[in-house]
Formats: sequence, C-alpha cells, structure tokens
Amino acid sequence: MAAPPPSPLAAPASDSPEAGTDAIAKAAFQRFGDRTSAFLTLGAGFRSFTPPDAAEGLATPIVRYVPALGGRHWVAATEPLCAPEDRVAAALSFFETARASGLRPVMLPVGAGLSLALTTRGCHRLQVGAEPIFDLFEVFAGPDPLLIHPRARALARKGVEVVELETSALVAGHPDRVALEETFAAWREALRAPGLGFLSRPAPFESLADKRVFALRVDGRVEAFAGAVPVPAVQGWYFADLVRRPTAKAGTMELLLLTAMRRLYDDGAAEVRLGMAPLADLDPRQTRSLPGRALAWAAGRRVLYDFRGNAAFKRKLQPTRWEPLYLVTPTPPTLSTLRAVLDVHLPGGIVHALSQTWAARPVAAVLRRDVALRPWPASTAELAARTRLTVAFVTLCLVLHVLRLRVPAVADLHRASGFVPGDPTALGLLLGPLWHNHLFHLLGDLVSFLVFGGLLELLTGRLLYGLATAAGLWLSNPLTVLLAAGPLAALWPEGYENFLREVDYGSSNAIYAFVGALAAFMRRPLWLLLPFFLNGVWVCVAKESWLALHHEVALFAGYLASRFVYLPLQAPGSKR
Repeated sequence: MAAPPPSPLAAPASDSPEAGTDAIAKAAFQRFGDRTSAFLTLGAGFRSFTPPDAAEGLATPIVRYVPALGGRHWVAATEPLCAPEDRVAAALSFFETARASGLRPVMLPVGAGLSLALTTRGCHRLQVGAEPIFDLFEVFAGPDPLLIHPRARALARKGVEVVELETSALVAGHPDRVALEETFAAWREALRAPGLGFLSRPAPFESLADKRVFALRVDGRVEAFAGAVPVPAVQGWYFADLVRRPTAKAGTMELLLLTAMRRLYDDGAAEVRLGMAPLADLDPRQTRSLPGRALAWAAGRRVLYDFRGNAAFKRKLQPTRWEPLYLVTPTPPTLSTLRAVLDVHLPGGIVHALSQTWAARPVAAVLRRDVALRPWPASTAELAARTRLTVAFVTLCLVLHVLRLRVPAVADLHRASGFVPGDPTALGLLLGPLWHNHLFHLLGDLVSFLVFGGLLELLTGRLLYGLATAAGLWLSNPLTVLLAAGPLAALWPEGYENFLREVDYGSSNAIYAFVGALAAFMRRPLWLLLPFFLNGVWVCVAKESWLALHHEVALFAGYLASRFVYLPLQAPGSKR
C-alpha cells in the first residue's frame, strides 16, 4: 500500500540525527526552498551565516556553508535560503564577511538567474555542470514514457514490483530497512569510488520522515531504491538517493524512476529533479581561464568520477529541460578555488581519493560486470583488519620454520609430517603444508601467499577464502593421489613407484587455489589460469614429480569453489 505523502519538513523526534538542525534554517527552507539541493544543507556538518544587518524573523536570509582547506575557504552550499529578491544581497554579504576575515568564499551550485545577477555586481561565475528537470505534466501528458525504454518495459511485463515504502516503519531492524541496507551495502561495495561529502554524501537513511522512498523488488528482493526529498517552493521532489545493486537487470533504474515520478505526479507534484550532472554541457567560452580549462579537461576523463556516464544516464530519461549551474566567487576563480570545492566533496583528501580510484581501476577493467567485490580499504589499519587470516597463516609458517631450525623436537616433527602418497598419515595431511624445505622455498611461497591470498580475502571475505585455503592445503594432495594413482599404476609402473615415494611440504597448493578462485571473477579467466597451469606442468617436468600435479588440482578446485559456490550465493534471489 502506498504511503501518504509526508508534509515537507516533518518535525523530527528529539533523539533523531536531524533534531539538532538549525530550526531557523528549516523554517526558511520550508518557505523559500526552490533549489534542488537546499534540503541537503539542513544536515549535519553545515554552518549558518546570516547577514549582520539582516532583521531577525522568518524572512532572515541564511547561507549554509562549510569551511574548506583548513578553514581558509568558505564553501556555500547552493543559493541563500530566503526570498529570491533578497538572494543577491545575502550572497554579497556572505562574500564580503568572509573576505573581511581574510578568507576566500565560493558558492555553488548556483542557478543561471542568481549567478548572472551577481556578475553584474562584480562577481565571477564558472559553469560546473547542468541539471535535468522534469515537468511532470509534460512528461505524462503524452504517450507512456516507458515506450521509449524497452528494457524497463520488459521488466514491467515480467511483473517486477515497484512499491512506495512507509518511511515511518523504516526503523533499524525492520525487514524493509534491512532490505534497503543490504542493497545499499552491495551498491557501495561495487562502486569502487572514494567516499563523497558536501551535497554528494550518500545518506539514504537520514531524515526519513521528510522523504518518500520507492523500491523495486524482484522475487521479493530489493534490487534498487530511490529516495526523494522535497523542493517545497516549486511543488517538486529531488531524487537524492539512487541506489542499485550491481547485478540488477538493465532497465531497473528507468522503471523505478518513471514509476515513482508517476506516483508523485498523481499526488500533485509539479516537478522532479535528479540533481546536477557535474561538468555536463559546459560553456566552451569559459576555457579562456585556467580553471575553465581544468574543468573541460576533467569533463572528458574519468579521473575521480564517471562524469559522462552520469550525464548520459540522466539524458536517457529525456528531461523536460536542463538548467546550467555555476560556481560563483567575488574574485576571479583560481585553481585554489577548485581545490577547495574538491576538498569538501572528498572528506578523505584528494590524494587518498586518487589512490583509491586508480588502485581499483586495473581490477575493474578485467572483472566480470556481474561480480560485486568488496571495496579497496580506506586505510592501512583497514587493510590489516581485512587480511588478518592471511597474515596469521604467514606468521605461523615463519614461526614454525624458525623453530624447526632451532628446536630438535620440532625438527623431528617436521621430518615426520611430510605428505607421502604411498604412506599417507594424518600428520602429513594436516601439517605438511605448514612446513617448507629451505629459506627460498619459504620466502617464495609466503610472498605469493600474501599477494594472492591477501587479495582474495580482501575482495571476498572469509567464505571463499576458507574454501580455497582448505582445497589447496588439505584436499589437493589426497585428490591428486586419487586421480593419478590408478592411471600411473596401469600405464607406467616405474613412475607409479616413484610417485608413491615422493615427499611433499609447502603451501604452494593454496596459492594455486587462490589464483583459480580469483580467475572466476575475470571476464577472461584463461588469462590467469593458463600461465599458472603451464607453470604447474613445468614443475612436473623439471622435478620429474607426478605429485606436482597437485598444483593443477588446486588451481581448478579454487576456480570451481568460486564459480559454483561463491558466485551463486551472490546472485539475485539467492538465500544467504
């Protein structure tokens, strides 16, 4: 059942995160909020500026802003919250106050009207993007918009369900809230992008009392959801939260958004907005300045964000019109201005964001598109926490090697626990993979174990890591004996006798299992499988060892565990 439309700016509970928001700013938003992202400025982290000479009251202009670059810049978030005729004066007062304190102010995103008016008062503007706006009367006055989206229409014919959720019920632990949180987590894991702040911070579970939330379900599972916040002065809604599982079918977001727009329109909404498409449709004339050239350069490249992909998706929905949006400063904008804007949008810092994005890109280039892996760690501490099993195993092997060299009883245990195909023992099966013959054997295995095992644990967690470890360390040797003993005894008795006397130590089998598991995530698994398979064959020939076939067995055991156990559990509709 559809939830009734909430009244904009429902009074928050006293213990809710939004309870501390400036009440005056909320009142100003409810009365004058006509900018898309104005609602987002009411959240935590924004400060309020009021002109020193402004009279107190409901019409008091308010500029919501955040400091940047150690407080040297003030970055105002969208236009002042006040009557349109008072916005030029409020913006100029904000600029003058900041400059009088030795600070550098900037305001964005600002609409064409206010930015042009400010340029007539000596300010400067630089286009930073454009925003699609949907006049719902025009959208739904003609043929069904789904007609131009065949994949969305096909989903609708298959009975995919789009529902509006009762936001008052979306408390922690409620089944609908849990379903949204799972979808959000899957989206974040697949995003492989730095965390964003300012007006781009993902916050789908904040201020729910003021939102309308729509979810698309397939067989009961939430594949995508959209959260709309009010734009009260224009009877509009802004879809601030757009979340989609990476495995959702093509057409999912189009069906979700068009269905949600129809329901908003039926409830009396006049407009729907999707937010700014950063660096879209930039004015070519602004490339005369260095900041303008920098923005034009970034617009054509995926440096930190897929600007062209964002704009292409919004353009595909065929909005009624596009509104250019600007950055406005009292003095000509500089590269330092752009750096301040980046600073508020990237809370972790520009260097961290670049390293995180560029580190993930080579992996993303070779991965299957339907694979959702965990994101890269944001810190060294997180890296250590998420690879603790790998580090623990490597540490254990190092300790055992040192003890074997110094403690006679441990050396005796080492000699008794090699795996022998002709005389398999529990010690050989369980402890053999933990020992190494010499220093080069130890270092070669453990460095590879750290690289491939750490990568697998980091990207998938403990389930697949545990399966691959068990397959490599403890299953590959008995499986090799089971597969090779019969053919060898029948076809080459002498080789069979040598095979029975071989002694095996080391963890290299687990490394092959890790490689096999990782290969299952690749668009072309053979790129990784084939070199390791050939290396395993070379080891067999060079060492004249049939037991060395355990490398191939471990390689394919890891691949099968990933392909037929782990990946099906990540598929839509799986029961985990």
